[in-house]
Amino acid sequence: MTDHDAQVQQRAIKALWPSSEDPAFPFKTFTVWGLLADLIALGVILAMFRVCTTPFETVVIAGLILLYNRVLSSVVSIGRASLDYALDREVEFVHLLRLLNDPEAHRFEEDIKEAARIVRSRKANVPYHIDSVFRAVTSLIALWKLAAAIWPQ
Repeated sequence: MTDHDAQVQQRAIKALWPSSEDPAFPFKTFTVWGLLADLIALGVILAMFRVCTTPFETVVIAGLILLYNRVLSSVVSIGRASLDYALDREVEFVHLLRLLNDPEAHRFEEDIKEAARIVRSRKANVPYHIDSVFRAVTSLIALWKLAAAIWPQ
């Protein structure tokens, strides 16, 4: 890695996370806090099912959990798509700068490529996959409770 590449990488990191010198910091923080939040939410969901006394309450709680998971999945998908769209528009912007023979186009292109590499890295996807697994587990629990409430043995 050349000096120029290192400078580009540092600018991209500072643009995305100006408060940290460690590029892995946001991923570690998001992963730990996301995991703790998911575990707490799982505990709350199990506690809500534990206090249900009638099948109607169980059906309502299960339905709300399934609705919440669906809405959250949609919001996360829209956010990820918006980020990809924004990165693609920035690439088009750099292409236009190159067509206009702007001398700064090369610098912008390197910054955008580095930012895209960081955002699309495996580390950036870890919190997303943790949340996806959590939503799948809570949806399965809700479906199991829903089926048990609708078809008692």
